[in-house]
Amino acid sequence: MGGSIRLGRILGIPLWVSYSWFIILAIVTFLLANQFAQRNPGWSTAEQWLIGSVTSLLFFVSVLVHELSHSVLAINRGIPVKGITLFIFGGISQISREAHRPLVEFIIAGVGPFSSFILGFAFYGIYRGVNSSSDHLGEIALTLAFINFSLGLFNMLPGFPLDGGRVLRSLIWGATGNYWRATLLATRSGQGLAILMIAGGLAATVFLQWFQGLWMAAIGWFLIMAASSSLKQFKLRRALEGYRVRHLMTTQWVKVPPDISLETLANEYVLPSRQDFYFATQADRCLGMITFKAMAKTPRQEWPNVTVAEAMNPIAGIPSISPNAEAVHALELIEERGFPVALAMDGDRMLGYVTQRGALTSISVLRREARDPLG
Repeated sequence: MGGSIRLGRILGIPLWVSYSWFIILAIVTFLLANQFAQRNPGWSTAEQWLIGSVTSLLFFVSVLVHELSHSVLAINRGIPVKGITLFIFGGISQISREAHRPLVEFIIAGVGPFSSFILGFAFYGIYRGVNSSSDHLGEIALTLAFINFSLGLFNMLPGFPLDGGRVLRSLIWGATGNYWRATLLATRSGQGLAILMIAGGLAATVFLQWFQGLWMAAIGWFLIMAASSSLKQFKLRRALEGYRVRHLMTTQWVKVPPDISLETLANEYVLPSRQDFYFATQADRCLGMITFKAMAKTPRQEWPNVTVAEAMNPIAGIPSISPNAEAVHALELIEERGFPVALAMDGDRMLGYVTQRGALTSISVLRREARDPLG
């Protein structure tokens, strides 16, 4: 989603705002101000923009409540949440792994639209209570009621990765007991829905001059990309079934002394090998990992004076897993922690590491060897 700004935490959950969010905030404010101007010709320009701005901000507060409901319930069910990001298409809860039971997925998915409907009824109640005494508050409340009802209905469309698609998957999963088939059907439904949105939006724009159709088409494009990405992830998870971490881990890695400077690391290791990360090792004992991203946090002019040990991630802070664990759990660990690798550890001894790309390569090799054992 590009660059984001961290705003802090809400109920312990990190909140991020993408730079793209400011674009949609301005667009929504402009559209609402014009809408209020048409419905209330007696309002001044300042009133139109003020009420438009307040309504726009409360709209995104509503989106945040929707996403918070997902995240809080996921945490309550023991599923980690990396954070919530508001961006150009609304918001997304970064739930680190999928639910392991259909009922849990049904509840986590369904609570988002349910919270939007509750907000819709609440704002409509406020509208009925204040409209006769304040047209400004009445306009805000009625608009937010409509927006929340629309948000709830849209998210209940039966296409993955929308909430309705997750509900659909949970129902198919519960009825058939087949998680993979349920995921495939829900994802195909999401792709079909996205194609209809793209085609319908473009047709409405071209033939009916309804230029909001472009926005519908953009949302459809985002959904088809999200559905395709999710399908790719699930195919990877399915490919990992039956494998242990020891089958897929990389057992050879570049070792660097922890006491060399970042300047030396860059000149003697990074430039020749072009790897993204290196393991700081002393007497064959891994002490930590240094990534190019970690190096970039140190100003370039300070590299001669900063050692690898000072800039690295200590081994205690790196995700680790038993070599006998299921390989899919290593992938989940990488997603949960947002780290590029998971270390395969035997006590305090590092045996290897797993990356998503490395796991795919290992699976390809193992399958090729299984088909042609003689090479």
